[in-house]
Amino acid sequence: MKIKMQGVGRNLPRDMNMGGTLIMCGSNDFRETAQNDMTVVTLCRVKNRFDGEEHHHFYFKAFVDSVEIWRDAIDNIEQFLREDKTVLVHCIHGRDRTGGVVYALLRRDGLSHEDAKQEMYRMRPRRAIEWRKILEDRKDFHEELV
Repeated sequence: MKIKMQGVGRNLPRDMNMGGTLIMCGSNDFRETAQNDMTVVTLCRVKNRFDGEEHHHFYFKAFVDSVEIWRDAIDNIEQFLREDKTVLVHCIHGRDRTGGVVYALLRRDGLSHEDAKQEMYRMRPRRAIEWRKILEDRKDFHEELV
């Protein structure tokens, strides 16, 4: 059973084909986005205070090109989604780590490169301009994560 949300703060959710619902944010809009019934995944060094029950921490630097480190976070998040959870993914800016991880999850969920980009722009429009460059500059690396 998928949780239907109209949008949390300025960020929009995506009901995933694999199950669950995916949403993303950064530290600056974490408080307005996080809800206690979400599974929160933090990708940055500092964990935001979260009063909910399920909070996971997978820290790695934004431009580390170790596929294994990124895939560990992606594989775990995919499992949470398959368990039909609403998963909030965030890092400091909700841009580099969050963007790469969410891009890979959208691609694993069956979206093409172009459709995954467009969906990311829809889900977190405040990062669309930056993602246009990041997703093209790091396309080969992000595709390895799929």
